[in-house]
Amino acid sequence: MSCLLALDLATTTGWAVAMPPYAPAPTPMEQEAGAAMPKRFSGSKSFKAYAGNIGRVMDQFGIWLPELITVHQPDMIVFEAPFAGAVRNANTGRMLFGFCAMVEMIAYRQKIRCLECNNATVKKHATGSGRAQKVDMIKAARDRGWEPKDDNAADALWLADYAAAMRQARAA
Repeated sequence: MSCLLALDLATTTGWAVAMPPYAPAPTPMEQEAGAAMPKRFSGSKSFKAYAGNIGRVMDQFGIWLPELITVHQPDMIVFEAPFAGAVRNANTGRMLFGFCAMVEMIAYRQKIRCLECNNATVKKHATGSGRAQKVDMIKAARDRGWEPKDDNAADALWLADYAAAMRQARAA
């Protein structure tokens, strides 16, 4: 089965799976008119219990991600690019960039296409503003009919939706 796996990388990593056909979620108005809602699954995985040891965090992430890939069999993985403004200290930077490196390594080993997306671009896709806050992302997700577990899952859902929209645009 092919699908798209989206990851909002952090000590609590949000994830979302978009099933074919790859199309962005219809607006509430389009849903009222009968537009079908694409299938999306989401959740989040916390690595906070290991936060004092970056090696352990990376180890646990390196166990979890291949398991998620095995379950969902994605043909593409998308993740939000970390940006310097989010890095509050050296450990946070090492962790964020470590997550990215792990995703790309695991995707490479499993021959899965990997794409990095800009955080502000995804926020603008979701809310119309590249500076949207966590609460805005959750509200926008709920307005589309999704029930994200938390802000991490909401971000991952929107990342999947953005990637699906880009994939659909390329195919047209």
